[in-house]
Amino acid sequence: MIQIIDGNFEELWNIYSYSFPEDEQRSKEDILQLMHEGELHFKGIYEHDTLYGLIAYRQLDNFIYIEYYAMAKESRGLGLGTRFLNFFTQQFRHYCIVLEVEKPTSEVSQKRIKFYEKSGFKFNNNNFEQPPLTDDGNAVPMNLMSWPILIEDTGFEMVKDILYKKVYHLV
Repeated sequence: MIQIIDGNFEELWNIYSYSFPEDEQRSKEDILQLMHEGELHFKGIYEHDTLYGLIAYRQLDNFIYIEYYAMAKESRGLGLGTRFLNFFTQQFRHYCIVLEVEKPTSEVSQKRIKFYEKSGFKFNNNNFEQPPLTDDGNAVPMNLMSWPILIEDTGFEMVKDILYKKVYHLV
């Protein structure tokens, strides 16, 4: 049985730290603070008591925002990521679900986009920039993907404004 639950933070942090480029990572202190404030759900993805990955998400105004989704190294390429993501979308099937992906400028980013499309996510070809997450970090050009529908222009601006305000704390 698949479970998305609190897990051993250090095990989750290990998966997180090797799965994302430095410019896309928050500090451990930031993650812990966001969890403590109830803003971020930083959960393990388990099946039969085995940790396979992590998902970090927020419940925002009228959508779910997946901030991070990653599988443990030994779980990659086995089809588990798709199965677990489909499980997650069904848990929140009454919401629009949004996530960020790097621009499709490399083979890796194109493969990641196809992975999400396989689970029904739609590629929103609008400009979005993830602001720096640390004082010495860099902004990262991104695109948004959404499930189960494509976000139209006015909806995109609304989602972008909410992300900038509630996730990145920009006014």
